[in-house]
Amino acid sequence: MQIKKVGASRPVNWTVWRNIPEAKLWQAVALSLDIDPDKVQHNRDSWMAESYLFDESQEFKDRMQVATACAGRSLKTATLSLTHVEECKVELAVFTAWAKTLKWIICKDLIAIAHNAPRLAPTNIHTDTRLDPRERNSLLRIIRALDVMAGLKDRGAASPLFEQLQKLGFTDGPGDTTIRKLLEQARALEPDSKPL
Repeated sequence: MQIKKVGASRPVNWTVWRNIPEAKLWQAVALSLDIDPDKVQHNRDSWMAESYLFDESQEFKDRMQVATACAGRSLKTATLSLTHVEECKVELAVFTAWAKTLKWIICKDLIAIAHNAPRLAPTNIHTDTRLDPRERNSLLRIIRALDVMAGLKDRGAASPLFEQLQKLGFTDGPGDTTIRKLLEQARALEPDSKPL
């Protein structure tokens, strides 16, 4: 099946994009439809909506809706944005592989550059895994606050947390034992002052 030339009047400069390994989420969607990201039609009322609105085809809008809903979940992103998911950076190779799982028709040029692209290390992951005592204590306090907010049971909370981590795509740990241990440590923290 051939891709419908959605961006035929706005062709991508593949000489440039062939050398760019990652793009913003909305740019990757445009590239998947063979639309030059520099020629994407942004809605002039976006500033009022406080989000990105596009004056593009329904196919573009549908892909944006799916991509933003999956960003950071089934679609691994190199960076995250809490306010504008459309601005998340994604490796084009990762985006293309993900889009193929959805059976999207993707332009052959994007498939070719994604196939030949070197894999990047995620830029939102801190490579030094050692925490100083202050950082560890801060993280334990955050875990404790989230524990209270979520109303986790005193016993048996590790398994649902482990399942949630798996659903979020964190399949490389932590395991049940580590989760249990961290929850115990967080719950054992003594407050600095009397709770409000």
